[in-house]
Amino acid sequence: MGKLDKALEKHRESLEIYRAIHGRVKPHPDTARSLWNIGLVYHMQKNLNQAADFLEQSLEMQRIVHGRSSKHPDITNLLCWVAEVYEDQGRRDEALAICECNNNTYETSDGDLSDRTIGYER
Repeated sequence: MGKLDKALEKHRESLEIYRAIHGRVKPHPDTARSLWNIGLVYHMQKNLNQAADFLEQSLEMQRIVHGRSSKHPDITNLLCWVAEVYEDQGRRDEALAICECNNNTYETSDGDLSDRTIGYER
């Protein structure tokens, strides 16, 4: 078993623990983070459909937790990851739409705006 497979196994265990603690369907940041981590491992493994699925689940949960119109750093960072996966899948228009919607910025905890431009040419 390779390192990424082991990481995936541990992140899935983490997800099940958080679901046991917080409920299987109740949105919680811990559960969302586990979904996000699983999506990232799938992305590293080039399993792009699974990566998109888990990142989208995490994004939806983060939006419920923080509010749909929130500029919370977790939401804006997740949008960048979803856009990257879409780009890797050849879904360039969807990736660009996410980047435009995300406005390529995120608000840090101290209120500063930082550039989060990703490498898409227009």
